[in-house]
Amino acid sequence: MPANVHYTLAPYCGRCISRDAFRRGSWCGCGSVFYCCSECLTRHSPVHRPMCRPFSPKEVWGIKIIQNWNDPPRIGHPADYFRHELCRVDPGRSTTHPIFERGELCPLTQRIGIPLRIYCTSVMRESSTAGPNEIAVKLRVDPSNGLAPARWRLTDHPGECIVIREDRKPLTMELLETIYSFVVHFMDYPIDDVEQESWAQWDGLLNPSVWHFFARKYYQKQSEESGRNAFHYFSPLLCT
Repeated sequence: MPANVHYTLAPYCGRCISRDAFRRGSWCGCGSVFYCCSECLTRHSPVHRPMCRPFSPKEVWGIKIIQNWNDPPRIGHPADYFRHELCRVDPGRSTTHPIFERGELCPLTQRIGIPLRIYCTSVMRESSTAGPNEIAVKLRVDPSNGLAPARWRLTDHPGECIVIREDRKPLTMELLETIYSFVVHFMDYPIDDVEQESWAQWDGLLNPSVWHFFARKYYQKQSEESGRNAFHYFSPLLCT
């Protein structure tokens, strides 16, 4: 085992989630991912390569969401608006990324078991960065009413936003796209007609079981129908 392995990993491959990984596989050079075979290492490279960096307790991999308008994007995929972002956390020092102190938790993602923290300088009134960001607004939706807080909805141009996992584990573009697509999917639910037409309560559907079912289907569709190899296989283990 490499000296830079930084935590006890579950005994599964980083790509196919095979539990035989430790018996016949090898560590990635950064010491944070284990693969059951060279094929999985090669095929997973587009996902892991941008974050393949020796672990530091003062760094967290997040995603920058650049300006976007369409909801969902009509051209390409949501991940086309994502960029990897390395956020430094160094309490008490100016080098600490503001997301750790002034970022907001995304309550809907907490309900499905993947709490995210989001930060936008325009929403926090810390800059006047212009540009629409519908993806970020949807991630900030409140499960009690299906709306983002007023300061997010009424901000004409939220601009770029940063998202990290609250547990500080690396956030991949594939997982964030799937979470966003899950939110968009449920935005079509008849929230206003629940009482009149006996629909089930909207927020009652926001739980890990429903999320896992949706995510597995989404990964499968992206992989098989769209040929996006990075969406090879979804497992709840990817969220923990």
